[in-house]
Amino acid sequence: MHLSLSDPILVAEAPFLEETGVDRWGQYQFPVIDRLLDGRIAVTFHVQADSALSYGVTPRQPNRGISADGGGTWSLGRSVEPVAGLLLPNGERLRAGDAGVNPRAQPVKGLKLPRLVGTDIGTYGQQRFDYFRHDELPPELQGVPLARFPRGGSEWIIERARLDDPELLRYTVEGVFPVVWWGDVHVLPDGALLAVVYRAKYLVPSPAA
Repeated sequence: MHLSLSDPILVAEAPFLEETGVDRWGQYQFPVIDRLLDGRIAVTFHVQADSALSYGVTPRQPNRGISADGGGTWSLGRSVEPVAGLLLPNGERLRAGDAGVNPRAQPVKGLKLPRLVGTDIGTYGQQRFDYFRHDELPPELQGVPLARFPRGGSEWIIERARLDDPELLRYTVEGVFPVVWWGDVHVLPDGALLAVVYRAKYLVPSPAA
């Protein structure tokens, strides 16, 4: 089947507001296109509120369109099957930054957090963000959540990569502490991995007087 760029195809759409009351930013947004390990195309989208409380939560309603014919026809379902991720030069596959890898945000109550280093109010929702140095956080709040599929393997291995970034800050918001890594990972010509990460804050020393 040949599809041109002028052929519009609707994969999914939000229900009518009058039927569902869906009117919040974040629902039926943020589409990500990838392939499954068997080659089918998968378009995964967010169907819950754009909130840290939604991180790591498995949705009950369909949040993925799947096509087995190159994008000609689509079926809707839930994102229970991992996408193929990034193929690395050594034959392994890597998933970092997708909703199936990021853990559920932890309630702040009960966490042993280090000294607060800063606070700001987000322009979206006027939410308060409290910031802490990454390298002072307990181990469960550090690092990069990811999944690795070894070459010749049979299943994904969930891991937490070490993150050495002394000025990096992580935050609490809405009463929870999210450990997320939103961003695409790319392989450079020398085999190194490059990631551009969304919502990264740094503690920058004041310039000398």
